[in-house]
Amino acid sequence: MTSIVQASNHDRSVSPPVSIETFDHEGRVEDYLRRDHLEKLMDEFQNPKFKDMGLDMDSFCNVMHKYISKDVISREQLALLFMKIDTSCDGNVDWDELCTYMLVAYEEKDDDPASEAQRLHIHETVPITRVNLPARIPIACVTHHMPTQRNAHSSYRFISITEDGVISMHRSDLKPIKTTHLSLPQRKVQAVSAVVLTPFGKVAVSFSDRTLRFYDLPCTVSEELCQITGFSHTIMCMAFHESETTDTLLMGDMGGRVHVLQFREHRFHLLSATDARDFRHDIPLSRLSPDYYWSEQVHSDWVEGISGYSAPGTFISCSATTPDAMVVFDSDARKFNIPKGVRAFDFSKQSNVLVSGGVDGKLRLWNPHVNHRANAILEGHKASILTLAIQTKSSIDTHSRPAHQFLISLSADAVVKLWSLYTHACILSLSASHVNPGGHPITACLYDSGTSSVVYASDQLHTAYLGRELLSTSGETQTHSQPLTDVGYNPLFSQVVTACRESMINVWNLNTGERLLKFGPAHASAEVTKLNFDHSQRRLLTAASDGTIKLWNFNVGLALMKLQTDLRVEVQTMLEMQDGRVVSGGWDRTINIFSQCDGSDYYVHADQSAIGRGHTADVTSIVELRPMYIASCSINGEIFTWKVLDRVLATRQHSLRRQVPRCSVLGMVAWRHALQTPGAQGAQHVVLWGSGGGAGCVWLFNTNTGRMLCELHVSRYTVNDVEVCGSGERMVTADAAGTVKVWSCAAWREDVDAGSSAGEPILQTKWMAHVQAITRISLATTKAESPATEGNDTDGMTRVVLTASEDCTCRVWTIHGEYIGTLGQARKWNVHDPSTYRQQKPADVAELLHRQKQQQLQETMRRRSRASMEIDRELAQQTSSFLFRSLHQAGRIPPRIAEEGEGEAEAGYSHHHHHQQQQQQQQQQQQERQEGATPSASALLSTATSVQSTAHSDTSSLLAAAAHRRRKSTTERLAHRVTIHQRRLGTMEKLQQQSDLGYRSLECSQMQSIKMADLPRPKRYSFMD
Repeated sequence: MTSIVQASNHDRSVSPPVSIETFDHEGRVEDYLRRDHLEKLMDEFQNPKFKDMGLDMDSFCNVMHKYISKDVISREQLALLFMKIDTSCDGNVDWDELCTYMLVAYEEKDDDPASEAQRLHIHETVPITRVNLPARIPIACVTHHMPTQRNAHSSYRFISITEDGVISMHRSDLKPIKTTHLSLPQRKVQAVSAVVLTPFGKVAVSFSDRTLRFYDLPCTVSEELCQITGFSHTIMCMAFHESETTDTLLMGDMGGRVHVLQFREHRFHLLSATDARDFRHDIPLSRLSPDYYWSEQVHSDWVEGISGYSAPGTFISCSATTPDAMVVFDSDARKFNIPKGVRAFDFSKQSNVLVSGGVDGKLRLWNPHVNHRANAILEGHKASILTLAIQTKSSIDTHSRPAHQFLISLSADAVVKLWSLYTHACILSLSASHVNPGGHPITACLYDSGTSSVVYASDQLHTAYLGRELLSTSGETQTHSQPLTDVGYNPLFSQVVTACRESMINVWNLNTGERLLKFGPAHASAEVTKLNFDHSQRRLLTAASDGTIKLWNFNVGLALMKLQTDLRVEVQTMLEMQDGRVVSGGWDRTINIFSQCDGSDYYVHADQSAIGRGHTADVTSIVELRPMYIASCSINGEIFTWKVLDRVLATRQHSLRRQVPRCSVLGMVAWRHALQTPGAQGAQHVVLWGSGGGAGCVWLFNTNTGRMLCELHVSRYTVNDVEVCGSGERMVTADAAGTVKVWSCAAWREDVDAGSSAGEPILQTKWMAHVQAITRISLATTKAESPATEGNDTDGMTRVVLTASEDCTCRVWTIHGEYIGTLGQARKWNVHDPSTYRQQKPADVAELLHRQKQQQLQETMRRRSRASMEIDRELAQQTSSFLFRSLHQAGRIPPRIAEEGEGEAEAGYSHHHHHQQQQQQQQQQQQERQEGATPSASALLSTATSVQSTAHSDTSSLLAAAAHRRRKSTTERLAHRVTIHQRRLGTMEKLQQQSDLGYRSLECSQMQSIKMADLPRPKRYSFMD
């Protein structure tokens, strides 16, 4: 059912309408109330005994049981209904409150089929959004910020930089939410390109003065962190490529040179790999270590685009020149000759398809290993291609149905086209009448797979939404249509509340996974950034990016109160204190107090006299330490302790960055007294999380002494959220890679109470929950009806982990990593019965794990191949040395020839190692493809093999293996030298008659003088690293 409701209780102001959709399920108390029941209930409420105060819980249950049998509805169900209605938490329910609840639960309104069809299908009239920036300066670059960090970073998705150095952060609807003017040394210096270094929380910006500057995210200060100088040309384009071992920053300059800067072990180092903090403000290019920086002249003209290819250090780049329009640089540089050059490209590793967009407006599909002919040419654009993107729509059953792939292209005349890579047909085309850049040329553009939209810029920002359902990258059940921002568990009603970017809120039954209610938009077009429950667990607090906070009766979707800050900037954290006041913090860098939260007024403003100031960066989290005391932290590691009276007073101020330089704190949770002994009540500890030194970390911090007691490196990705069990003995962490880890913190108990440095927690279990970043986790504990239910803990409680992610899903797991299901799936579950759980991992997670396993297997095979080549070289060297030594002892060659031969054998392979490794690999690959793998054996190695086979079995196997290796160059040279010497002695004719291979004429009697001690013993080699 769907209805539009308004708040109309007593003297409250009217609330903005929200859409409410209820879902009928069996067993609700409301289903048993008929009209005659309601008339009799009205008479009961009109009783003078209850008319003024209303009914308390006992009276309410007794009155309801007069009309509904106890066998049908239990007293516990009626108590839950009473608490849903009593949102004021005064312990009484009056007739107005009951009518409001029943009205919201039953009033129906049909869905709009037109809007539903528009949401599910793509039409020619695609929604176009245009955002005018304050300064009409052309935008130099627009780049993604892949959301991997909660609170401070997850609320914006795009970063734009104008030519004069104004950097802005935008939400998915392109609304700018933060703008900073970068400090430039000269007015003539312009910004050219930018890229986000996601794991490090930084952005790299290139400027026209041939410098590269790094800034921390979010850009709250205009000064750069450091800069690299000394480039020969201006950097025109950049890309950041992540891998399992090394992160790579790829840069293409105006002279056609590609610069590669590698970050080993996922640490942000520029001068040394040993210490992530070892860098200076101004770093000349010549000071960079050649182990981490190198460059290559790839194109004859400036580089238009660049992207990572496969292994670290490999890339694909393009230019507007014909002979080297596109280059795939891995083991060699494969150049693609394309008329008029290439301005955009994209590569799909899944289907091994490389698509190029030319200046001639044609799209060409290539095999990346074949550069002389395109597989297909797609025509339709009339101007040069500016951007390309390959999007894959996965299927749940990947074995029976292949994933469908689409191609999105944008040309310079602002025409967007959607193609099918299987049929090569154009599915959708948006003409310039729909996409109008305002008369200015397009200076930057990109495709956002998260919102399925094309974003392009001139002096304004524009986006064309193409339809999420068609281009969705996941075949799994979705909890929301947009990425989730938060999830919370309500233990009173055993319900889960989720929120997404489009400001929609869903209420779920945790025990079965059913959706009970959907309402929104909760904050109009603003994104919901935080969910929290009040102390009574009956009402819901939501914070938004527009600076508003709302109090809800979440069981019916009714807004009870709206709290407004003075500065309409994002609220990142809020909570309700024990005395009923609401405390909030966010991008205004202040602590706001809302005292008038008794429900008398709908609109409530922050107390101007009680604002707490002191933070120099965005406030990311607020926790209540004890009555009247709160603690807050900011993104730059500042930790304040406040005493909340009539005004907010700062009692202590500490900084985590004094102990962990360049850390970014994204959240904080209080370490409750349950962990401490009664004698240590004065110490208040908090657990902070975020990133430090390019890795995800968790810190245990004492707010009284300002001392960090423990630093735990959780992951190479940023830690986005941490939850602590009530007893403090277990901690759950979630990172930007979608991994959940459960830690045992029992060892912290004695260390914290003793005041000493605490030891690191012990990892109990971990699992991959999502393929994209986890934005929020929540812990839930439910009690089973039967304590002996299989899968429950020994105390009969089922402990559950809820994970909300950027992939639009909220998944439910046991504390041991068992997959229960996804909120929104059709199949119900019983959280206490493991037989109802999903038996397999989510399809996208299973696919990613399989792909990672294949990559690890390929890497292992490459390592084994390299080890085998080293063994071959060693065997060939030993065999050649033994041959000359044996012939010398047999009197066949003089000592001088034997010494020279042994010296050449020892030095030959090391001298020609690099040259032979490249040439022989290419020749062998060609021969194996055309003629098949045919092992070659030379005369000298065959002679040595026959000698060793008569002498010793171990030596025979060693030389027999060496005889079948492809080492033609060295063995033929040695055979030639020995043949010349034999001709001088006049014995060549005898040798040719006895052997077809040259030196097999050696008789065993002639080799008896060779001692066994002179035979080389085989070495033991391991094929594993």
